[in-house]
Amino acid sequence: MRGRDEDITKSIEPSEKRKLNELIHLEEPKAKMLRSAAVLAQDLGKSGIVVFTRSGFLAYTLAALRADGVPIYAFTDDEALFRQLMLPWGVEPFLMPFSADPEETILNAIDYLKRRDWCSAGTWLVVITNALAHEKIVDTIQLRKVE
Repeated sequence: MRGRDEDITKSIEPSEKRKLNELIHLEEPKAKMLRSAAVLAQDLGKSGIVVFTRSGFLAYTLAALRADGVPIYAFTDDEALFRQLMLPWGVEPFLMPFSADPEETILNAIDYLKRRDWCSAGTWLVVITNALAHEKIVDTIQLRKVE
């Protein structure tokens, strides 16, 4: 009978996915956007989340959500924050200067991750950043596939 139980377990376990931490109540729209990014990255499979932060809010919130199998690549240009970002679960911090051009900053970050073997061709990256639109800053989620 044990063999049959093992077969049942093997057939069920791979289909079960761990949900995000549902104990966290996210109030702010930006925090809810982070939950959406975590769900997207988790559903994509071979993926990661890239954030650019000067306060740590993005990285800490994503870490608390605990997306299964999704590394959080947190880029900052602040050395003190870089050291703090070594503490939260699932966060891989990187110290990197930011460019005045957001696209250049994103491409530099992806290039850095590829050079250091943190991700490879075919990996999906959910990039959370700001964009300037008609003199207003807009929060964005971008989906990039590593070439």
